[in-house]
Amino acid sequence: MRSGQRAEIRVYFEREGAFASAFHFTADRHGNLYSMQSAWPMAVKMSRHAGGYTHSTMTGVKPGDVDLAGGRPSARRLEAVDDFAHVGGTNMGGPPSIDPTLRPKSESKKAGRRNLVVPLPDFMWGVDVWAVATRRSERIDQLLATPPYEKSRITGHVLVDWYEPLLLVVAWEATAPDAYQWFKITPPPPGQLPHVKVPHAYEGSWIEQSLRESEDWA
Repeated sequence: MRSGQRAEIRVYFEREGAFASAFHFTADRHGNLYSMQSAWPMAVKMSRHAGGYTHSTMTGVKPGDVDLAGGRPSARRLEAVDDFAHVGGTNMGGPPSIDPTLRPKSESKKAGRRNLVVPLPDFMWGVDVWAVATRRSERIDQLLATPPYEKSRITGHVLVDWYEPLLLVVAWEATAPDAYQWFKITPPPPGQLPHVKVPHAYEGSWIEQSLRESEDWA
């Protein structure tokens, strides 16, 4: 890592001049990554540390709600990414509520702060954060051309090209209520109840195959 590097990206939704806060991502100069999905119905904080450990905390928005926390070793340290890796993000249901009092935070090139403002989605939405090795910068266009589901589209992005590896923050939205096809598995396997299979983002795409081959799926 080059000293002094830092990035802080805030994602906002906008409709008719009013805003909703959706996602906040920070990368410090030591290679630690922090993200927070701040939209309804709960706040989800995640961190991916330079030492190779990830941690997540889900906190309800009402007083008295229970915090759920967990951690695990990450697939690969950020500095070891030699192609590309998924290093953060969120995948949500309906759109968050507009806050009439909210205004996007000021940007600062010196502090590495940027805002990403995209239209308020009608259906499910998400944000993905990708780390891309500088020598594989062609991956940027490939990632931006690949939404996570068949019925989805990418609505905006910010490229953090002052960080190493490069960081790409991508916002996407579903184009229909049923962004993906789900399957009810019945009859169930012996001793189990019928269950529903929901595909994860990028299932069956070149992204999934490349990440599984490189053990960078996170």
